[in-house]
Amino acid sequence: FFFNDTATTEIYTEQIVGSVRCVQETVSTQSTWGKKDKSRGTIEIINFKLTKRPSFLEYLRAGERINLITAIDFTQSNGDSDLPFSLHKIDPSQMNQYQQAIQQVGSILLNYDTDKRVLMLGFGGQPRFQTQGSQNCFFITENPSQTEVLGLEGMHRAYHFGVQNTALSGPTYFAPVIEYAMTVAKGNIQTNQYTVLLILTDGVIHDMQK
Repeated sequence: FFFNDTATTEIYTEQIVGSVRCVQETVSTQSTWGKKDKSRGTIEIINFKLTKRPSFLEYLRAGERINLITAIDFTQSNGDSDLPFSLHKIDPSQMNQYQQAIQQVGSILLNYDTDKRVLMLGFGGQPRFQTQGSQNCFFITENPSQTEVLGLEGMHRAYHFGVQNTALSGPTYFAPVIEYAMTVAKGNIQTNQYTVLLILTDGVIHDMQK
């Protein structure tokens, strides 16, 4: 703060927000040794307010619902699914990393999703099963008229369908997926839904600056 000035600040302590209005004045004194002391000041608290910041779990307990959107990376850097080193390789005996992420994250978030319906998107590939949408954001559901799938099983089935019916391409653009998710999120505000976008990718991003 500057001397003889006022200011407002916020103090974040865990889940508490404090608003403090301060006034500071200059006070100079003369010491007994004849030397001038350093400037001293006082702070007067004009107003103070504590506001509790609810946690995410408290929002859920209060009735907030989750709406899950999952986006899968189908860029060439993942490797064609028929290659042994491919990140999209489908092996009935074990899950690949994408399947593991769907299983582990989806099994948790769907507990807070009342209708268990999930939007499944793909990006970075050329979908062979639909004409709508671009390679930067497209649905990977088996039925083009149904953009959502039901539950964890539906998420795995949509992913499997996407792997079998999408030609890997590029580049890796997140912006179209995020923009679509933001549009969905705006519509969910009125229905008291918290939108979660889960992006599963191999880590190469070409539009990070956006």
